[in-house]
This record gives sequence, structure tokens and C-alpha cells, in this order.
Amino acid sequence: MAERNFFNRTWRLFTSMRFGLILLCILSAALAFASLFAPGTGQGYGETAWLVQVLGLDNIYRSFLFRLLFALLCLNLIACSINRLYMLKITTFPSPEQIKKSNIEQMPLIYRTSLETGGIPAEDRLVDFFRQRHYSVRKCRDGSTTWLYASRGKAGPWFSFGLHISLVVVVAGFAWGGVARSETRVVLPVGEQAEVVTGSHQSSGVDRFTIRLDDFTTLYDASGAIDNWVSRVTIIANGREVQRGDVMVNHPFNYRGYHLYQYSYGQALKVELAGGAQGTPQPAVLSPNRFYRLPGLEQYGIWFGSWNENGTVDYALYKGHREIAAGTLSTGESITLPESAGILRLTGTNPFSVLQVKHDPSIPLVFAGLTLMSLFFFLTLFVRHRRYWLRMEETAGGGLSLVLGGVASMHTRALAREEFDGMVREIESSLARWKGGEQDVARTACL
Repeated sequence: MAERNFFNRTWRLFTSMRFGLILLCILSAALAFASLFAPGTGQGYGETAWLVQVLGLDNIYRSFLFRLLFALLCLNLIACSINRLYMLKITTFPSPEQIKKSNIEQMPLIYRTSLETGGIPAEDRLVDFFRQRHYSVRKCRDGSTTWLYASRGKAGPWFSFGLHISLVVVVAGFAWGGVARSETRVVLPVGEQAEVVTGSHQSSGVDRFTIRLDDFTTLYDASGAIDNWVSRVTIIANGREVQRGDVMVNHPFNYRGYHLYQYSYGQALKVELAGGAQGTPQPAVLSPNRFYRLPGLEQYGIWFGSWNENGTVDYALYKGHREIAAGTLSTGESITLPESAGILRLTGTNPFSVLQVKHDPSIPLVFAGLTLMSLFFFLTLFVRHRRYWLRMEETAGGGLSLVLGGVASMHTRALAREEFDGMVREIESSLARWKGGEQDVARTACL
């Protein structure tokens, strides 16, 4: 019994709105932390750097803690939705027993009256009254008491439930995206190609493909200002060219759910290593802002900067971690390498493009959830669930005692009160008309 009580308390806590709000607050705090501290290696966090790295807070969006919070929020929303199903059922499709047990006197909207029927079928007339106003009516009898349950807009609560479910879909999509999302960058000189393996299929290579940069162009507008950059690419899969297209800023290229974005560009350096132990000159294409080890001289290395607009490039020669030479090179100039290792000549430049490859299979799910959320939100605004309970009891003098009750949510209380008062006036007018114009209705209370 104690274990069952513990389980019930735990389940109530897990499915409560309070628990969901706590998770949202923790997620908000994590997002605020991620906004204040950019992803990195933990530097700048002081003595707490080790804790930041262990918890993955230096890249909060990919941390286990962030994914766990999203998963718990998703499960909380699903559990709350399951709990709401029973309430939705009894709200929109109450059983006769539930209708009879309704305590009209405790409802926020209530009207009492009594009338002398004079032989008129009041029950049938009241049923017709509600049906003419597009209400569905259920009638239950218990001895001398008759219950009428009139409802309209039954789909309203289900639209609200759909709004809740669509939120679950969005949160589930974000949680899935945190696990399945992948992102990589490739640096491609014109004419070169690079293999891309992303996502959860890295080990199997199921989604392995190659990108070749066929051309890179800078576009200018009529005034001579730069308008855009265009990378013309070819996708190669299984040794075949399968797709071609252009990658532009704000116009990504799509290949089977992989999106290629124009991230950066520049000029790669075409060099030639000759002399020394090299039999024939060895050409190579080097990327700027990178450090390269010299072949055959592992203790030496060279660094090249970005290509300058004046047609030169900065370089620095290192031995170990110590800089031993620095300068600038123009096309056709060369550097004499140490220990007679040869000559490194700059023969020209080759445009390169940096492409960002993103893959997020959860995007369709998230957009579907957001679309459903917008749809159900507007439907809940226009479809409102209206419910009325009417209890008729035969009195000793052969008359009827009528009690009409209605419910309303807090945000529609004023609208429901106005509508209820209008319904009461119509019922009084109809009852008087059924009596042949005689005003036999005695209103006793309208609270």
C-alpha cells in the first residue's frame, strides 16, 4: 500500500502543471546561460571550468542536461494529455448518471422558475427550443424529475486538446533535433572536392556523399557594390554526379534534407615546393590562416595569413614554437626553407568557399507542430463549448419547477453571463407564447 501511495504521489507530481512550469523555468535559466556564455572549451569560467565541461554547459544545446530537461518536459506534456482525455470525455459526452448527479445549485449561472403547465408538453417544447438554436439535447428521467442536457460546440475542448498535443509535437521535435541534428563545415577551393559524413550515420556511412566546388563567383549590383556570393556545387554519391546547384547567401542548397549554406569565402594559395630532396616540383593548394608542417622537416612549420587586397600574403616560419622568420609574399616570389629543404614558391591563388552543411530531420516535425498549434489556437477562439443543464420537477399542484444552470470558464465569464441572461429571456418569452400569450410564468430567482 505504501508503494502504491508513493507511486500515485509521484505520478500526480510528474503530471502536474507545477512540474511542467518548474521544467520550463530550468530550461529558461539554461537558455539564458547559453546566451551569456558562448560555446567554447571552458576557458574564462575560472575554477568552475571543470564543472562546466563535465555538465556540457560550454555548449548547452548539445549537453546531456539540456536534452534530459527537454525529454522530461515532453513526457510531462504527454502525461498531462493522457490525464485530460477522461475529463474531455465526461465534459463533451457525459453519461446519464453524470447528468443526474450534476449539482445545478453550485453552478456559476443559475435560473429558477415555476409555471403552471396547463396540459402543455413542456419537456418537448424545451427540447425543441434548444434544438432550434443548434444545441444537441439529451433527456434523462428519474421518477418525477426530468433532466435536459443541452450542449453546443463540443469540438471546442478537443481543439484545446489538439493545441496541447501540437505543443507536445513541437517539444518532441526539439528534443529529437537535439540528438539527431548535425553540422559541419567544409573548405573547398575551386575544382576540389570533400567528403561529408554527418549525423548519426557517421559510423555506417549511409549518408556519405561528396561535394565538389565547380566555381565561385562574386556578384555585384548596378552601383558596383557586392550583391552576393555564388558557390556552384556538384553532389557526388556512390561515384555518380547526382545533383547540381548554387549556394548563395540566404539561399541554401538542399540535398536529401542536407542544407548547404554559404558561410565564408577567400583565396587559397597555390604553392610549389622545389629543390632539396624533391625530385620534381610538388604543387599544393594551401588554405589561409593555417599552420603546415614542412615535409621532411617535422620541427619546422609555416603559417600563411589571408590574401590581402594589395596582392600579398603574410607568412611566418617557425621552428618548434619559436618564430624564426616572417614577411610577405607576392605571386612569383619564394621562400628559402632551412637546412637546404628547398624553395617554396607562391605561384598564384585559387578562390575557395566555406560551406556549412546542416542536417536536422526534426524540422518537418517542428513545423508541422507549429502549424497545428496555430490552427488549433484560432479554432479555440471561434468555437466555444456551451453547456446547459435543465431540471424539471413536478409539483404537488400539477405545475413544474424549472432550474436552469450553466458553466463558464474564468476568461469567458462576462460573455457567458450575457448569453445566459439572453437565453433566460428567450425561455420566458417562449413559455409565455406556449400558454397562448398568458403570462403564467413566475420568475422566482435569477442569480
